[in-house]
Formats: sequence, C-alpha cells, structure tokens
Amino acid sequence: MDKILVAGSTVADVIIRVGRLPPRGGDVNIETEEIQLGGCAYTVARAIIKALAGSGLGCRLCSPVGAGVYGDFVAGALAKEGIEPFVRVPEENGCCYCLVEADGERTFLCRRGAEYRFQPSWFQALPSEEAVAFRAAFVCGIDLDTPVLADYLIYLTKKARREKRQWTLYFAPGSRWEDIADETLTAMFAAHPFLHLSEGEAFGLTACSDVQTAAERLYQKTENSLVITLGKDGAYYREKDGEASRGGGHFVPAEAMSAPNTVGAGDTHCGALIAALERGIALPEAVREANRAAGEYLIAHSVSGVSSEA
Repeated sequence: MDKILVAGSTVADVIIRVGRLPPRGGDVNIETEEIQLGGCAYTVARAIIKALAGSGLGCRLCSPVGAGVYGDFVAGALAKEGIEPFVRVPEENGCCYCLVEADGERTFLCRRGAEYRFQPSWFQALPSEEAVAFRAAFVCGIDLDTPVLADYLIYLTKKARREKRQWTLYFAPGSRWEDIADETLTAMFAAHPFLHLSEGEAFGLTACSDVQTAAERLYQKTENSLVITLGKDGAYYREKDGEASRGGGHFVPAEAMSAPNTVGAGDTHCGALIAALERGIALPEAVREANRAAGEYLIAHSVSGVSSEA
C-alpha cells in the first residue's frame, strides 16, 4: 500500500478552563480540566486518515511516545484510534498545559519531552520496503528544533527523485518558524516542498504584507505550489507553473460559518489538502475540500475543542 508519512509530535494536551488568568501572584479556581491528544503531526495525520478512508492509500504517523503518565495516555489514546506508536522510548513524555479563558483566549505552558526528541536510528530501523512505499511526507517546522527530521525527509526526497518515483514533500513552517535554524530552513526550501502556511507565517517569512506578493516570493524559494490559509476568508493558492491546470495564484473563499477560530483548524486544512492531492484531485478543488474540512472542524470544536499546535 502506498503511504503518506507524517513525521512530528503527538502531544498530551491538558486543557484547563478558567474565567480569566490570575495576575502574577494571584489565585483563581479552575472550571474544568481534561486531557486530549493534540500536536501538529497528529492533527494532520488524523485529517489525512479520515479523508483517505476507502481510497487504498495509507498514512503512517511517525511520532515517538515516551514513558510516564502522559506517555501512557498518548499510547492508549492512539491505540483507540487504531494508530500504532512509531516507537516507545524510556524517556518521560512531556505535555502542554492549555489555559483557556472565558473568551476563548489560550495561553500555553509547554513541557517538552520524548515526543519531540527524534533519533536517526529510528529511521534507519524502518523496513526498506516501507520507506519505498512512502509517496509523500509531511513535517511541521515546530518539529525541526534539531535537523534529524529535516535530514531524513530531504534524504527520502533525493532518493525518490533518483529512482524517479512519485514523491511530494509537504512542509508547514508553522508559527515558530523563526526558531528553525537558518541552514535547516534553507535546506528544506531547497528540497522544493509544497508549502502550507498561514497568512501571518507567509508575511513573516517574506517580510511583506500582501498575500500575492508573499506567495510569489515563497514560490521563488521552493519552485513548487503552495497554499496560504486566510482564516474566515478561505485560502490562496499559487500553482506551480507548467501544471496541468493553469499556473499562478487564486483565492478560494471559505464556506460561511459562525464558529470562532480554533487552533487545530489549520492542521486539519493541511491534512485534508494533502489527502485530496494524493488522491489525484486538482489543486483548486483540493483547496475547496480543505476549506470544507477546516470549516467542519471549527463547528465541531467551537465549544469544547482546543489543541496546543497550530
């Protein structure tokens, strides 16, 4: 079975709801507390798995799971979804405390653990037939603190091209793109990835404040198609010149919705987009499918949902 590799972290999110955050030295009572799965890679993989159902394509989530209370929770929650942990390690799993105020504002306190610490040996242990089965891969910049993931995905990209196999590297720089080492970011762009990013991330990466100009500057870096999400205004895509359909940039409006913005919708948009493209759907319609998926996610999570990664 052809597979899409999603590499990155699966996070244990501890959701703590309060009326308001206390001032420094203050004291407030919490309203509710719950724990759920989050993280950019997990949310993207979940959207891909949902969209690929019955297609004959598969998805492999490459997330290390550690030990301790949070590691056991992540492993158990993944098992309930039929997802096998990529690797279990003895190092303690971290978590993210998500403080949610009455107006929906979120404050994150992240304790990073095994879920972010990738080792080259894990990939070297992958069966060669599984690596060959990967036809695409996704990674978010939040998981590129060390060059391990970038190095592996760039290696797979070069290998697939040498062998003239179908291959697409999808890359979401993420809200913490400034934390990515310059040499890693340069190497990722040089691998000609398909970019998926928000309007704010596009502006930050290009030092401009116009979507179309930002898209063109990013295209010059990657020479590949890209999608910029625009929240309630939908998305903008810049198609690679020479594709079957017309090249250039176009806006695709979002479906009308009243749900507030929720972290996790961007990852859902990305996963749905990847799944559509890998099923052979043309980019304009793939963006429309992704917009619909993100809208459904927003409605479903407008009251209770929150995730630590955007």
